[in-house]
Amino acid sequence: MGVLPDAIIRRVASLLTPVVRRWLDEGNRDPEGFWARAARELPWFRTWDRAFEWNFPTFRWFSGALTNPGETPYPLDMKVTADLLREKKVALHGSVDMIIESLLEVRDQAGYGDDFMINCHFELAGFQGAEVEEQMQCFAERVVPELARACGGRVDQPASTVDLTSGLPEAEPTAS
Repeated sequence: MGVLPDAIIRRVASLLTPVVRRWLDEGNRDPEGFWARAARELPWFRTWDRAFEWNFPTFRWFSGALTNPGETPYPLDMKVTADLLREKKVALHGSVDMIIESLLEVRDQAGYGDDFMINCHFELAGFQGAEVEEQMQCFAERVVPELARACGGRVDQPASTVDLTSGLPEAEPTAS
């Protein structure tokens, strides 16, 4: 599978609001501090002992914390299924309109207003690499502009000066 095309990376980067760029810069400089500050905005039964623990090969965020008073606690050995992820709106799929509607619903329920940021992961799940890249391109061209409009962003913002491609492996040549 090839890497994400530069045109898509530049297009998505150009849509970042100044607030999101500031968050990215803060998160890169001090990830543990950034997420600890963000987590303080959530309701906690008990705050964490440490924001981040790294014990190779595992890591843990917010160890010792208890939160989510509105959710039924799940047993630690509970199997996480695709249906559960879809039900909780962690995994989204469907038409462009369904994705936009679901993301805006999550934004509204979380109370983010204009400063809404999402992290997307495009899963292979039986698709070929080219099909996944096609889905990413569709998301960049059709979903992101609608989210930008709905969240107060502008699609015509100048290109970002952040180089999102540094450190990526070179694209492998494809057979013709």
